[in-house]
Amino acid sequence: MRDFWIGTYTADAGSGLGIYRAVQEKDGALCVTALTARQESPSYLAVHPYRPVLYAVREGRVGGVFCYELDRGHARLASSTRLPEGACHVAVAPEGDVLVISSYDSGHISSVALDGGGLLSGPAAVVRMDGSGPRADRQEGPHPHAALITPAGAVFSTDLGADKVRIHNLANGGRTLQPVCEVDMPPGCGPRHLVRHPNGLIYVLAELTHTIIALRPFRAASGLDIVAVFPATGVPTAAESLCSAIKISPDGQHIYTATRGADVISTHRVSERDGSLRLVSDVSSGGAWPRDFWTDGTWLYAANEKSHTLASFRINPINGIPSQFAETAVPSPVCIVATRAGSD
Repeated sequence: MRDFWIGTYTADAGSGLGIYRAVQEKDGALCVTALTARQESPSYLAVHPYRPVLYAVREGRVGGVFCYELDRGHARLASSTRLPEGACHVAVAPEGDVLVISSYDSGHISSVALDGGGLLSGPAAVVRMDGSGPRADRQEGPHPHAALITPAGAVFSTDLGADKVRIHNLANGGRTLQPVCEVDMPPGCGPRHLVRHPNGLIYVLAELTHTIIALRPFRAASGLDIVAVFPATGVPTAAESLCSAIKISPDGQHIYTATRGADVISTHRVSERDGSLRLVSDVSSGGAWPRDFWTDGTWLYAANEKSHTLASFRINPINGIPSQFAETAVPSPVCIVATRAGSD
């Protein structure tokens, strides 16, 4: 069984109050138990790889990242640091020694070193991005949206505003971000989130064109090649539909995506031969505006922001398709992560 932690939009952005806790019941359904931490718009969360520590960005005019120690289902604020405006994503290094935060509104990415207990250690190192794209309404300037960190210390980050994926190296104990290279993505695609597959490819979800772009790193992550572009969903998408999240099943056989507006969770089969994607199914997200979801290959839980619900799904072990069987109410949910119940 697991504990789940749900980030919400608050104040002018939504009706949430901070971070909520939910538990996984015996039948797999989620049950929201309590508001566990009051915080302004904790719109993205991450967990330490082996410490009972939860990280949350503050997406507001004064950005920030907050560090919570978890203890028997409670989250206690341990440390925090200020960041540029509009912090929207936090990634944790596999070794648990550094965070990388993307700040959409201000156009920055930041790194923060962690101590041996997983707590923040020192101020953030902040780097400003540049560039723009053809969509005047969304791409007037740089908008970093997400990052992933490899075991070797390479940081891959998306820039929705500039249509780029960039590589930085972490140096000085995570306190420095050194630029390596950048790759131009299809114009107007708006790269949002990205995942790294065991096959070596990086799959980038493009918010604006509803596509998945497969990238192949080369020369020890000193560059990237675009391999192919795949549809993120088979449902007809209007301009107001926006892709939001991408996740890989633990066995690597499936990639899942969420699309807001169309309000679907899409299942993609990953080819063992070349990493190409085959769209298997689109199913309703169980609500309106699925901004994030979590899956372990057996269960999938979707955070539907505008219907104020978490939808619970069982995943078919043969074809990987999720099937909804329950829902629970939570105000303006926008992110969901999990820890083992009792492990905190």
